Amino acid sequence: MFSDDALKKMEIDPDRCRSKARLYKSMACQAREKGFSPEFSDATTGPTSLRSQELSDSMHEGHVGYLYQVSAECMLVLEDKEGHECAAHAGEAYLKGGLPFGLVLSAIFEGASEYSNRPKTTDINDFLEFRERIRLETEEYSERDKMRAEALERPEQLIWLLIAVTNIQDGRSLLVKWYKPIRDSFENRGHLPVGPLGIPVSAHFPLFDAILSKQSKSSALNEVFNFAMARRAQALNLAKRNLYLWERVRSPLALFDLHIFALANAAALCGLLNEKTVGDMRRSLDNENPLSPLILAPLNKALDYNAAL
Repeated sequence: MFSDDALKKMEIDPDRCRSKARLYKSMACQAREKGFSPEFSDATTGPTSLRSQELSDSMHEGHVGYLYQVSAECMLVLEDKEGHECAAHAGEAYLKGGLPFGLVLSAIFEGASEYSNRPKTTDINDFLEFRERIRLETEEYSERDKMRAEALERPEQLIWLLIAVTNIQDGRSLLVKWYKPIRDSFENRGHLPVGPLGIPVSAHFPLFDAILSKQSKSSALNEVFNFAMARRAQALNLAKRNLYLWERVRSPLALFDLHIFALANAAALCGLLNEKTVGDMRRSLDNENPLSPLILAPLNKALDYNAAL
């Protein structure tokens, strides 16, 4: 996505970025093959090694998904193909662990790895109907189902399900069926954060409303993406203040934001996001900020990704 020179202008070492991506991918492969899990020696900069420990299968798959996700977030600013592959592997692992975010990644990065397949509406519907069965408490659950049940009690996981729905071509019928009951279930919890930037639950609603209405509402897009871009700009600018971590690609903030990309991809898929709307957002950013290309990367990636489909 970015050339080495473009990354250097943002004071990011491209070689260190590649090294981090390959390290995490290697750890993910070892974790999957040998049953190891990441060991965090420093909560700020992430795991540096693996160790054998007794974990449930679902927890282990969650750790594998995390390692692949970090690799993807580094690689997606460098090389599309390998980044897509790692994101697909992360989706596969999260799904095995019963986490809805896996559906989002699988919906977007279909076919990027030999194991990944685009989830069908029935796959997502199974998650949503499972949530209804949980509430009725009519059956005993396996360990994976218990993890799914716990995940689906959290508002951010329900938002991931709705984002997954909007990232498949035939997902509108599911959005029609489930959006209102899920939204109503949030009650006074719309302020709760979703994703690494802590975008509130309620900030996602204008996009879902626009997709449902089949109308291009620039005000809805501006409400969602201007908020998200402002959060991302602030987070990246703060992360860059610690130049030691920033230059070495050891900042805990991802260089590529998969959450914003998933929202942008959903908007692009139904024609709500286009070159004009991204251009308007580009002009709203501080042109003097050298990180502007990185801030906009998820939106530009969504346009390129859909153009290639």
